[in-house]
Amino acid sequence: MSRPSAGDHRLEDVGRRLALTFYADPDEARRLGRELDRGRKTCHPVYDFIGGLLQTLGATPSRVVLDDVDGEGIGGTVFVRVAAGEIGVPCYAPGPIEA
Repeated sequence: MSRPSAGDHRLEDVGRRLALTFYADPDEARRLGRELDRGRKTCHPVYDFIGGLLQTLGATPSRVVLDDVDGEGIGGTVFVRVAAGEIGVPCYAPGPIEA
């Protein structure tokens, strides 16, 4: 296993069973750190709006897929489950990680 570089970051679940290591440029890493430091009980207007929208539409987030985008970085898709099935919504990759 290679050593992480200065831009590598690692996220783990509470039980430390799952981990995700990814690269983020310094500005993006600082932004992610600020969001994580705010904690879950802090007011997050955008996330609160998205949560309300999902609830109103009867949608439940089901998974997030991160992919390498041909050397341009990481692309993301958030999937939500609705009555008709599952819908994928493309997004900026750090977004679903922060939520």
